[in-house]
Order: sequence, then C-alpha cells, then structure tokens
Amino acid sequence: MRRSTPEERVAAARLTRPRPRPKMDGMRDCPRRPPERNCRARARAAFLVLVSAGAASAAELILNGSIEQYHGLGRPFAWDFRTNAGCKVNSNPAFARSGTRSLEFDLSIADGPEWDSRRYAVSPGRSYRARFFHRTTEALSIGEVLAFVRWWADDSWSDWKGQALLAGDIGRIQTAGWVEVRADVVAPAGARYGEFHVWGVDTARGPRGRVYLDDFSLKPLAGGAPLGAPAPADGADGAPLYTVLGWDAAPGVEGYELYVGTDFEAVLAAVPGAPEHLLAAPVAGPRVRHVVTLAPYTRYFWRADALEGGAALKGEVLSFATGFDLLEDLVGPTGVRYAAKDNQGRGLDTLQIIENPAAPGYIGVYHSAIDGEFEVRLATSTDLLAWTYRRTLRPNADMPAIAYHPQTGGFFLAHEQWGNPGSRSPSNLRFCFYPSYAALLAGAWTLDFTAPLTLAAQNGSDLEGTPSLFAISADGSRIDVGFHFFDADSGSVDRNGTGVLRGMLAGAASWTTAVWAALNDALVANEASANIGDRDDGALFGRRHMLVEGQYIRGDFGSWRAWFWDHARQDVFPLHLRTRGGSTSFGNMTWQVLRSPRGSRAVCGSCFIFSEGAAAGEAGQAVFYRELVSEAWEPTPPAGAREVGPEPRLHWLAAAGAESHDVYLGTDAARVAAAGRASSEYLGRFETPLVRPGRLRGAATYAWRVDEVFADGSVQAGPVWSFSTAPFFRRGDSNASGAVDIADAVFTLSFLFAEDVAPSCEDAGDANDDGRIDIADAIKILGHLFAQSGPLPPPFGECAIDPTADDLECMAFAPCG
Repeated sequence: MRRSTPEERVAAARLTRPRPRPKMDGMRDCPRRPPERNCRARARAAFLVLVSAGAASAAELILNGSIEQYHGLGRPFAWDFRTNAGCKVNSNPAFARSGTRSLEFDLSIADGPEWDSRRYAVSPGRSYRARFFHRTTEALSIGEVLAFVRWWADDSWSDWKGQALLAGDIGRIQTAGWVEVRADVVAPAGARYGEFHVWGVDTARGPRGRVYLDDFSLKPLAGGAPLGAPAPADGADGAPLYTVLGWDAAPGVEGYELYVGTDFEAVLAAVPGAPEHLLAAPVAGPRVRHVVTLAPYTRYFWRADALEGGAALKGEVLSFATGFDLLEDLVGPTGVRYAAKDNQGRGLDTLQIIENPAAPGYIGVYHSAIDGEFEVRLATSTDLLAWTYRRTLRPNADMPAIAYHPQTGGFFLAHEQWGNPGSRSPSNLRFCFYPSYAALLAGAWTLDFTAPLTLAAQNGSDLEGTPSLFAISADGSRIDVGFHFFDADSGSVDRNGTGVLRGMLAGAASWTTAVWAALNDALVANEASANIGDRDDGALFGRRHMLVEGQYIRGDFGSWRAWFWDHARQDVFPLHLRTRGGSTSFGNMTWQVLRSPRGSRAVCGSCFIFSEGAAAGEAGQAVFYRELVSEAWEPTPPAGAREVGPEPRLHWLAAAGAESHDVYLGTDAARVAAAGRASSEYLGRFETPLVRPGRLRGAATYAWRVDEVFADGSVQAGPVWSFSTAPFFRRGDSNASGAVDIADAVFTLSFLFAEDVAPSCEDAGDANDDGRIDIADAIKILGHLFAQSGPLPPPFGECAIDPTADDLECMAFAPCG
C-alpha cells in the first residue's frame, strides 16, 4: 500500500476539519467560560484517509488506539472499516478495493474521551510551545502528528486562528516509551487564550499498532527566565529515580528558589511555602545542583527562580519523565550474574533474596527441577552473586517467597505445593514458620498451613500458587499475600488474587481471598492478556512499588514481560529491561533494598530470562544489584574552601532516599567526627539539605558533618568536611586597637617610613581599599577624622569581611575575635 505524503495528510485534515470549531457530532456545546471537565457523550470525528491499492493487492487498514483530550486516560477502541461500508465495528480486516485511492469515514467513540477545553492565557506576539507526549505499548515509529492551535480574543468561541503541524521522523520508540513532539507557535494579535488539539497520528510502522495520545498542553516559552544547560534536558525521557537537577548559574545570582511537581500549572504558580517548593539553593560555582528522588514512569515539571538583590526572577517551567533505571539496567549495575546457579550447578530459578539477620551475608530461596520434579531450596551468599546450597526446604514444591519477622526473630516461607508426584496438579498455597535462623538451616518449621483452594475452585480449576508476602503484622497475626490462580472458565489463563492469612502463629489459621480485578484489568488493557503471574512488592524512597509478570500470547514463553504496578495510579507500566546481550523475555522478577557486600544501601533484583527470548549465555536466572548513593556528598561550601563569608549557607546533595539529615558543626574536626546528637556540635535534624548556622567567627576553620536518616530509621554517618571563614576586620583600624583614630595614621606612616611593625591585618591598614598600603591610606584616615571626607570603604564601623578581592592578607585582627 502506498503511504500518503505529508502534503496529502495535511490536505485531508483540512478537508475534514469542521468549522467554526472542531465540534464532535452528538457532543453538547461547552459553555463560553472555562467549562466543566465532563463534557462527555458519544463522540464522532471525521477523517479522510488516502490509500492506494493495486489491481491484485489488498491493503489492511486498522485503527486501534486510545485518545485523551488533555488529562485523564481515554478508553481503548478498535475499529475496522471498508471502502463500501464506512466505519464499522468489525472483527474482520478492512481492505481497500482495487483502484481505490482514498476513502472517507467517520470514527465513532462510544462513551468517548473527555473534551477538555481548558484554556491557557496568552500574550499576543509571544512564542508558545505546543507539547504532545506520545506513549506506545509496542515498538513504533511516529511518522507525522497533525495538531492545531486555536486562539480567541474574548470569552466567546471563534474560528480557528492558527494551526501547527508537528511532523518529521522522530526515530524508533522503545516499548511503552514516551516521546515529546514539540512545535513553536506564536499568539496572534488580539488573542487572549489558546488551546491545543491533536487531530491524528500516522504511524510509519504499518497499519497496526496501539497508540495513546496521552497528554498535550500549551506551554509558554517566554513566561520565565530560561536556565542555562538544564539537566535533565527539557522534555527528556528515562530520567533516573535519583536525579540531580542541574543548571548553569547566571552571573550575579545569589541563589535559586527551586520548585518540583507533577502538575504543570501548580509548578508554574508555586511560591515559597507551596508543596512544590523545595528550597533556596545557594550558588557556589558555575553549576547549581540539587538532588530529588522520584517515582517511576512519571512526568515531572520544575522551575528555578533566580534570586538577586532580594528579588526573585521567575524561571521557565521545564519537564522530564522518569523510567525505572534501578531495576531496568542489567548492563552496568554494580554487580550482575546471568544464568546463575548454586554451587551444585542447579538453577536459581525464581530466586528471592533477603539480608541475613543472624550472620553477615544473604539468604535466598529458589526452586530447581531435579529428576522431573521441582523442589524449594535454601542457599546463602556473601556477595549476592555466588550462592551456596544449604538444604531442600520442600520437595515437590516451587515459587517460594521468604520474609524475616523481626518481632519474633523467625522466618515465614510461602510456596506453591504440588499434590501429585512430578509437580502435577492440584497445587495449593502453603505457609511455614521457622522460629530462628538455626531452625531455617535445619529445615525445622514449627507451624504449617496449607490454604484451601478458593478462587481456582470458583473458576473451574485446581491450581493456585506463586505467593508473594506483602506485609506481616508486628504480632504475626495477619499476613497479606498476593498469588495467582488458574481461571479455566475464562480463557484458561492465570490471574491475580489477594489473600489474608490470620491467626497462623496462634495455631488457629483462617484464610480469605479476593480477585485482584484492578491489576488483572490493567494488564489485560495493556495487552498482557494471557497468563499473569509472579509479583513482588517493596519500598523505595518512601514509596511502595510492585513488580509483576505478564504474558502477551498464551503458550509463547518469548512473550513474557515484567511490569511495574503503581499503587497510587492503579495502572501498570512495562519495564524496559536491558541486558548485555539484548534478551527480551522476562518473568518472576523480585527485588529488595538491602546493604551491599560493601555496606552501601543497594537495590537488589533477580529475574528469570526465558530461553525463547534469551541472548546467548543469558537464559535462566539473572541476579543483579546496584549500589545507591548512601552518604551526603558535594558540600557547599566545597571541602577545603577558604575565605567563606560570616553567615554561610551549608548545602549538600542528599543520599538516595534520605528523608532527613542530622547536621554537626564545630571548630574541632575530631570532635565533629565523633559527635552524637547529645553533643554541642549537633545543630539538629533538618528536612531539606540546607542549613543556615548563623554568624560564625572570622579567620577560623570549621568542620561539619551530615548524617543521612532513612525511612526505616537507619542513619548513615557522613564524611567530615571543612572550610575556613574569611577574617573579620574594621577598615582603617591599622593598629588593631578597636577604634579608628590618629594613632592609626601614625602607625601606618611608621610602618612605611620608619620600618616599624606591620599591621597584623593588612586589609585593615588599606584605608582607601585600593589593594595597597601606602601614604594615601594615612591621608584617607586623616581626611575622615579632620576634613569630613566621609566614612571609609566597608567594612567600616563593624566587623565584616573584605568585599573586594586583593592580594593583602589578614592574619589576625583581635578586636573582631
């Protein structure tokens, strides 16, 4: 099929573009003031598609996607159409008949997306940017995006006053990637408001492809002062969860008020004290930097207002989107092992790792297939990568999960227990309690519970398993569990359920379950409509995150993928796992935040790489960990800085996930290094990485330390940094007597011509602040005293530092301490 040219598609959009407004048939008119959001009904939009079909060929045309007008995800729709039948909901392919060059059809969206006519105030003649964010669930290339901007001068609707064509090949998009397409537009004379709409997407990949038009907005370019070399770059994708915001400091700027949030308008309007306000970041070099810890797969907006002369110059609002780098990158983590096996050469399938509370190192549970039957095994490690088999915990069982219970000092183990030899059905969830590490090594459980089949039995099967231990109460009376069940009645696929086990430690266990409909529906909506299995939940940077596996095609192990479930948004996002060889099929993903072999905080993960999608040498269990920044770093003032002002602002880049900061300051480095929260060096616990300790002594060396405090209550001691304050003096007090009088002029002349004692603070003797000590300084003092020539240059009358740079030194000035 010949693809239409850009000119043809533009013409098509113009031909079908309704006037005076893009009103959709069946949709009520929105009011003339900013409307309510739910202008919803049956929506129809006309499209003209240019196609070509040869005498002996047929072109399949399928539109399959989801549209959103501004915010809030629209519902998916799938349409097939034929040249002789207009637009029809049809499961059959649509073919362009021989000789067909174009066809016109109506796109109907039942209970369709919201029509949000939210307006943006504009200024005539100023440049604005139309932003369109594209997300796809499969590899796809955007060919062209047709978009239009509408302007009006008052509160009444008007005709279209302008249009923007967003076009061009923007490259290949990875799975579920975000791409921002932008075009600059100019508000015409008389315009007061602007509105941006996406009209259509043409894909270069072919007729198939699920497309989301997820977000678009009109962003003012000239509404704030631009930042130099911002990082991440404006519109960037895949930013790390531990992101260092950075930009070039403008000349003469004292600092920046920094704002970060997920709502563009909130960040644009934010002021100090707003939830989006982080801190006033000081300037201590050519670049300003500040750490933020973020949520996965989220678009953030940020703004930095320059502070100069007590006023703030509002900055431009920039944006970037995060990925999930800590779990996606298996290419360059701190440590990684592919096709991992224990010391007996058995596969570490579905390995779940926890820190060993009883001895240095780590505990892992996994299953291996031995003589045609699975068994749950226990292993230990000292480096997270090499594992030593300890014992078999359960025969004829698989999919284990383990959790340490600090209140009892014991361990809970959950697994899938098979009912017949050879790991054949039925399968039930089974729970065991081991009262100590010694009992775990001995395989000596004291409590055991096999859950009866519930959801599986209700759906025509006898298979439940793949447990995940989400939460255990302090007294052990309640265990929250995730698991899967086989749904034989609805497609013969696995689905997710949740369960609550009560009273196990008391010997009176009860078990209740429910279908996890929200998770199942979200995965199916993202085309993981076959089996849905293992999941693992944990906390990172104060947020809970869950990983889950999903299969696109039943029976195709090469179609397994790992996904991220966002509890707050109740939605899933596919993980973009990257291996050294380029493997593509992943399942059974587990993760944990723990201490690395070197003692640093780290994210540890494991996943099973199916051979059907594995690169050479990568099939089997992959184990990896990535160390996090665990200490405060990059201090301001810089370590070893000299001539720091009398009232410094102490700033640092925070550790990954630090929730607060214990700060210590003193003049004795050894005391600062050993100080605790009861010591005189302790300044307090602070929520932001910025402390103003007040006025310090001049010409003194200070040491300071920042200990990072994490959500679990742990504290990571930081290094000891130091800086020296500039000397304080009073201009003209050459003899350091504490007063400026005729004796200072005599002292200066004696030094110059009688080779008498030099001033202990040369800057104090430099009465005219010209960077030299000469007869002009004595004359300046005498003029001030007897000729009413006015005050001397600062610092005069009070102790302060020299505001001008010169080569003079100030070794001591007793009157200023």
